[in-house]
Amino acid sequence: MLPHQNPTILLGQFHPIFLGQFILGQFLSIN
Repeated sequence: MLPHQNPTILLGQFHPIFLGQFILGQFLSIN
């Protein structure tokens, strides 16, 4: 892991979790 790597890259490594929570949160907010 490089200390200067972008948050986007870090978030990309865990995208199944974060993206899943984000979509679930948006879905529950809309309904």
